[in-house]
Amino acid sequence: MHPEGGMQVAQDFVSKVEEFFPDKSAPLIVGCRSGARSLLAIDVLRSNGYESLVDVATGFMGWASQQLPVEK
Repeated sequence: MHPEGGMQVAQDFVSKVEEFFPDKSAPLIVGCRSGARSLLAIDVLRSNGYESLVDVATGFMGWASQQLPVEK
């Protein structure tokens, strides 16, 4: 599950993020199922030059519980 218009990214996420979001200064929303792994992902993305990162602190479970749009 992920927010509508988003994408799921696996272990090799940095190369996939760079492929789909090459502009490292553009805002990028990062989340995971519960909110824990997204913080680690943000650290990795920052170390790879991404500047404007936003964490979905409650994860996508929290996103969905607020009845925000999701895709499965």
